[in-house]
Amino acid sequence: MQRPEPNVVSIIYSGDTNASKSEIIDKVKARFDITLNPSSLHFVFLNSRWLVEDKTWPRFTILGQSLGSMYLAWEAMCKLIPDLFI
Repeated sequence: MQRPEPNVVSIIYSGDTNASKSEIIDKVKARFDITLNPSSLHFVFLNSRWLVEDKTWPRFTILGQSLGSMYLAWEAMCKLIPDLFI
């Protein structure tokens, strides 16, 4: 999306609250071999990612993760409502 539309600002929701923008971009480059333009890329950090991790729910894991994902989505939309959500 960054190559054909350089004026589009991309927002990434991330639960890695202790990682910096450059660390995440470097990890993407190392893992997927994708080069991202940091000037048109912004991050929204989510604090409640722990609600979708399996260790949070030792019993009823799928139910807990389902409820946690709804809360996580709500947190994301409260922080920033995008024009297009992919």
